[in-house]
Amino acid sequence: MAVITKSNKNIEITKNIEVDNVQVEQVKAVINTSNPENANLTHYISNQTLYKANRTEIRAAEAEAEDEIYTEQDAIIAELAGGNKDAA
Repeated sequence: MAVITKSNKNIEITKNIEVDNVQVEQVKAVINTSNPENANLTHYISNQTLYKANRTEIRAAEAEAEDEIYTEQDAIIAELAGGNKDAA
């Protein structure tokens, strides 16, 4: 019988979008270093009223948050491609 232990490393990135110090939305990404190309990205709107009232600005903030997440994802992919799997 062969006993094998496999492990995964997940990197979680959370971006909170606020309007006047009130959280309106959370954008979260989970990147598994075993398969970093497939990041799991979720959006959770916690205040629908403020979201609707500030939709244009919040969508711009969403895009900025996603860009930051994808930049981090690209860095992880590049780092793993360089052979340093423990660094990510």
